[in-house]
Order: sequence, then structure tokens, then C-alpha cells
Amino acid sequence: MTLRALIAGVSLCLIGQTALAEKPLADLIAESVGYVHVREGVILVEDEYDEYICRLNATDAAFDAKAAGQEIPEGALTSTCILLEEFDK
Repeated sequence: MTLRALIAGVSLCLIGQTALAEKPLADLIAESVGYVHVREGVILVEDEYDEYICRLNATDAAFDAKAAGQEIPEGALTSTCILLEEFDK
């Protein structure tokens, strides 16, 4: 169940905004060589050069809109990604 929620959250966040990362979350995922589920709502994404830690947040409004086939409201999906080396400082 947790994996399903993570996959749904990542899918929904692909159209959301990403803060702090040099690239949007959708680009991080597309260019990744792998990712690891750290805990609910948190993933570690690796590309060829860097590692990013990302926190994903999706409100009930995002899931309700998706289920109804409607556009997801602004602010219902958020993600924050930072370089792992910055997180370690």
C-alpha cells in the first residue's frame, strides 16, 4: 500500500513544481539512473552525476481531482528536492 501511494504521489508530482532543485522533479525522474524509497513521501533520486533527496506532498484534493478526471488544483501537489551533499552540511 505504501509503495502504491508513493508511485501515485510521484506521478502526481510530475506535473507539480519543484523547489530548490536545479531541475524540475519530472526531469530528475526522467534522467535518473535509480531511486530509493526512504520513507513515506521521501525519495532519493540519483542521476549520472548527483543525488537528490526529495519530499513529496499531495493533498486529498489532488487525489480527488485525479479520480474525477479533473485538473489538479494549484498547490495540491508540492515537492522539494535538494542535493544530498547540501542536506549533509
